[in-house]
Amino acid sequence: MEILVFLVYFAIMLVYLVGMYGYLILIDMPGSKTYGGPWKFLTFLDLCFQTFYYSLCVINHMTGGTSGPGDKRSRSSLQKFRDLFHACVAYPMGTFVVITFWGIYAVDRELVYPTHLDKIIPVWLNHVMHTTILPILLIEKYLVYHEYPTFKKGVTITAGVGLTYLTWVFWIAFYKNFWVYPVLEVLSWGGRLAFIGGLLVMLIFIYSSGQAFTNKIWNVSKQRPSKQRQFQKQS
Repeated sequence: MEILVFLVYFAIMLVYLVGMYGYLILIDMPGSKTYGGPWKFLTFLDLCFQTFYYSLCVINHMTGGTSGPGDKRSRSSLQKFRDLFHACVAYPMGTFVVITFWGIYAVDRELVYPTHLDKIIPVWLNHVMHTTILPILLIEKYLVYHEYPTFKKGVTITAGVGLTYLTWVFWIAFYKNFWVYPVLEVLSWGGRLAFIGGLLVMLIFIYSSGQAFTNKIWNVSKQRPSKQRQFQKQS
C-alpha cells in the first residue's frame, strides 16, 4: 500500500509539473504579459499550490512520514507541515477553483474563460487546471490521513490566503485600472462586495467540509479527544 501511495503521489506531481510547463512554456497567455504576469490569476497560483503540495508529499513519503490518526508523537515536522498545507491551502483553494470556475462557466463562460482561450489553451491543460484537481484531492483523502489544526487556526490561515489574493486583485484594479476577471468588471461596487463576501463564505465552508470529510473517512472525532485515544488503542 505504501508503494502504491508513493507512486500515486509521484504520478500526480509529474502531471502538475507538466501542467506548469505547459502554462509557462507551451502556450502564450495574453494576460500573462500584463502587470502581475501569471501571478495575478488564481488558477495559476493554485497550480503552483498543487505542484508544491504533491512535491512535498513525495518528499514526505520518502522520509517515512505516514503516521495515522492518534499517532501525533510519531509525526515529523515535515508531515505536520504537509497536513497543515493540505488542510488550509491545497484542499480549500483547489476545490474553490474548480467550483467557482465551472459554476461561473455554466452561467456565462465569457466572464471566466472567454471563447478565444480555446485556441490558446489545450483541452488537457484546461482540465488539469480546472477539473482534475478536485477528484485527485478527494481520492487522496481516502488514501492518506491528514491531521487538521484547530478550527480557529485553520479558518484563519485559509481566510488569510483568500484575503491576501483579493488584496492583490484590488491592488491591480486600482493601480493599473483593470480587473483580473471580467465578472468583477461588469458588477457594481455593491455587487462586487456581495460577490466577494459570498466567495469568502464558500471558502470557509469548503475548509469545514474538508475537515468533516477527513474525520468521517478516518473515523476521527474532533470534539471528543477520548474517542481518538480509544481509536488508537483499538488499532
